[in-house]
Amino acid sequence: MQTHNLVLTNREFLEVSGVTYVSSFDDREVVLDTGQGSLHVIGEDLNISQLSLDQGNVVIQGKIMCMEYKATAKSMKGKGKSLVNRILK
Repeated sequence: MQTHNLVLTNREFLEVSGVTYVSSFDDREVVLDTGQGSLHVIGEDLNISQLSLDQGNVVIQGKIMCMEYKATAKSMKGKGKSLVNRILK
């Protein structure tokens, strides 16, 4: 697994390593797939100023308000089924 790091400077400059895919982006939200889950970066006037998926590096600039990891669909697969099975028993 590739090393995953976040470096945030003054809430305006975010360097992310270990990125495997950019799922979506606009000026308010950037969604990055990493080895540690899906990273959602929320803010204002967001811009991807550097992108190198070969090296797994992304640089985001703008006013960063929130960073949140969410489970990917792959990691959620089967979890609901086991819950339903437990309820129906």
